[in-house]
Amino acid sequence: LSEEISGRIVGLSERLGKLEGIFEVPAKTEHLKELEGRSSRGDFWELPAEERTTLLKEAAQLGDLLENLNKMRQLQDELETAAELYREEEDIDLLQEIQTNLT
Repeated sequence: LSEEISGRIVGLSERLGKLEGIFEVPAKTEHLKELEGRSSRGDFWELPAEERTTLLKEAAQLGDLLENLNKMRQLQDELETAAELYREEEDIDLLQEIQTNLT
């Protein structure tokens, strides 16, 4: 595996870690759980419409953000696994897949 590709995978991991820090993933995950809990309570529909709408929009936005960050983390994990496999097997198809996913 070339140094360039290895460096790009490491760089991706570092940038993703920074993004997770900037977006405060653990805190946002907890906040999303709280919002989902509030929206599932029996008295949710007794709240004013504007408050319900705000809560649901915020939950949807947080859910989307966390889902996208999770997808990026999964891709990064898959790239690291693929790189390890390539180092062991030197499978050219695997190398092409790694390169494709890095672009």
